[in-house]
Amino acid sequence: MRLQKIIWIVLTFFSIPLMAQTVAPLSGYIYDRDEHTFINDVNIQADSINGTISDSDGFFRLNLRPGKHTLTISHVGYFTIQKEIQIQEKGVTSLKIFLIPRIIGLKETIVVEGETENPLDKNNNKWLNSTDDIMERFEGVNTMKRANFATEPVIRGSSAGQIAIVIDDMKMFHACIDRMDPVSAYIEVENLEKIELSKGAFNLTNSSTIGGTLNFITSNARLNQPFVFQTEAGYESVSNLSRVRSSLNYAVENWAVRASFSAKNSNDYYAGNQQHINNSGYKKNNYTLNVLRKVGEKQSLRFNYIGDNAWSIGYPALIMDASKTVSHLASLQYNIAGISDMFYALDLKTYYTHVDHWMDDYKRSVDEIKNRVVMPNMYMPMFGYSETIGTIIKATFLPARDHFSRLIFDYYRLNAFADMDMFALEDNLPPAYLVNIPGARLDNFALTLDHSWLITKKVQLHTNIRSDYSNRNIQNAFGKRQLQAMWENSASRREYTANSFSVSATYSPDEKVSVNLNLADTHRLPSHMENYGYLLYNVMDGYFYSGNPRLTPEHSRQIELRTNINSANFYLSTAVFYNDIYNYISGRLIEDEFKLYTNFDRAYLSGFETSVLYKINQHVNLKSSFSYTYGFIDDINEVMPYIPPFQGSISGDYTISKLWFEVRGRFAADQNLAATKSTLEDKTPGYFLWDLHSRFHLSEQWEIKSGIENIFDTMYHEHLSINNLPARGRNIYLGLNYNYN
Repeated sequence: MRLQKIIWIVLTFFSIPLMAQTVAPLSGYIYDRDEHTFINDVNIQADSINGTISDSDGFFRLNLRPGKHTLTISHVGYFTIQKEIQIQEKGVTSLKIFLIPRIIGLKETIVVEGETENPLDKNNNKWLNSTDDIMERFEGVNTMKRANFATEPVIRGSSAGQIAIVIDDMKMFHACIDRMDPVSAYIEVENLEKIELSKGAFNLTNSSTIGGTLNFITSNARLNQPFVFQTEAGYESVSNLSRVRSSLNYAVENWAVRASFSAKNSNDYYAGNQQHINNSGYKKNNYTLNVLRKVGEKQSLRFNYIGDNAWSIGYPALIMDASKTVSHLASLQYNIAGISDMFYALDLKTYYTHVDHWMDDYKRSVDEIKNRVVMPNMYMPMFGYSETIGTIIKATFLPARDHFSRLIFDYYRLNAFADMDMFALEDNLPPAYLVNIPGARLDNFALTLDHSWLITKKVQLHTNIRSDYSNRNIQNAFGKRQLQAMWENSASRREYTANSFSVSATYSPDEKVSVNLNLADTHRLPSHMENYGYLLYNVMDGYFYSGNPRLTPEHSRQIELRTNINSANFYLSTAVFYNDIYNYISGRLIEDEFKLYTNFDRAYLSGFETSVLYKINQHVNLKSSFSYTYGFIDDINEVMPYIPPFQGSISGDYTISKLWFEVRGRFAADQNLAATKSTLEDKTPGYFLWDLHSRFHLSEQWEIKSGIENIFDTMYHEHLSINNLPARGRNIYLGLNYNYN
């Protein structure tokens, strides 16, 4: 017996190294080939037996026996690939795997963080003063300009409550009744990894909009970057703007932290022909903190905070200026992946946002205040805030190998308030007080089912089903009395339900060609301002608008056909769309100077977009893009307001060694279709501008960016520029970037 024990101990001792060698670690990262961004929730199978999924940083890890193995890497929305690998007995085998997107036509993306070698990258210039510069690079996206600050996005002719602007899927709302502060104003370039654009109502994940969604995806702390530091200093001549921005990522073991900061100071800008635009400067700073805690192989906790301050903001197109804006966004997120073969992942997020906005006319001259058309002879300081508390729960399922499903519960509460004081210039007149948003409270609940099915290697089907419930009321007693002057006592409380559906079919005969057919039947709930706003002055037409708690949700039926051809040296993307809108919400004149938000029976939008790239050789690319939108309101037999004209760009870029430069022309045709009943537009002449951009890598760490925009100092304004605010003239910019990793 004793001999048997000795033999067993000896055999066990000598088998330990053999057992240790039975498996070896394999790890790696999964990237999007075109965007060079990480892909999470990718399914990695080894020999159809052992498998795992990638985490939020695109990282995966497997233990395999030494020798040859076949990896199968798959994710809905990408072509499945197989890769032969050799696992070594010692050490860690590390891989970088790039998946080729299978175009599904629901999202377009502009990468902000990092470098890509993709010639289709709309952001290869990388000279970005603000998020406005990025948004305008999407075909079909325009911006309303009220100042040299915080432009408001318009997607295919839809704006305001018809579109959604979210940050990491989180809801945030502007606080200013004049829409001086779109959500895009409260996030800066150094915060961002990318921006995702969904045009139309074909992607209902974030909201039941009829116009589209802009989702600002922030940069997260990353465990695979032990120490990364970036800083940039920049200057623009057109407004004597100076800026500095920096970001830092630090990781150790299962912790990672990312922080960023930026500051900008802009004086008045100059339009074409050296025309000085008075009262158009601003000051701004922004700061973020993102903390990641990895818990085991499958779980993670993430905290994110974004703070933003701006002050002394001049609005030359309006009768008021913004003296100060302050915003806060904080979120806590829990993620677990690889729960089971069918239950893929669970993501829980709770968040809070708060925006304060002060505006006044104290810096305007007494003569201007006395002689202005609206509300003369008085100062009108105004304050507004919006506050959002929300929870998002995402459960991801793999019911079968070629199916990908996601169930999303989305709740948020919005509290919004705005008021104004009126102080007469003459001392003998008493002050007055008005509540513009009477403490509106909106509780919104939504349930969304998102499903993708890879029917065959060539055919993919994507469906969205969304149901919304909204409970609304007002909390301010003064505001309730104002509302009761127009409506009965029970009008302040309102409940809405809205059900929406979309389906997208993609046919890809090969990796180079895809055809998408997208259909949607959706409902859009009125905004809190459309329901409860009171005497909201609209500088675009000079009328005072009041909300209507009896509004019916807008109903939209849409269709889009998109074609993509992507070969080694040629790329073509075309899209045509049609959007039929019932119960269209707009202002209807009820008496002199006053309008009421009302449902119009029918309106429609239609148009097209196209992009072309020809890669002459490894050094030279030629690009062009064009877009056109047409809108019409049947009830009043008139074109829809705020519709951009036919517009586009042409460019050529050259890359050699460390130098990249681009010559770009951008243009807009005359807009002779102007609305005069729903608002007061005028016709806008077209323009053609030339820009020059360049980037030069001094070393692995240092880079210079320089260029000239509007080279010939052309005087022009865009159709969506409020009160025909002149656009910026010739601008010479210079930036120096340092990157250490």
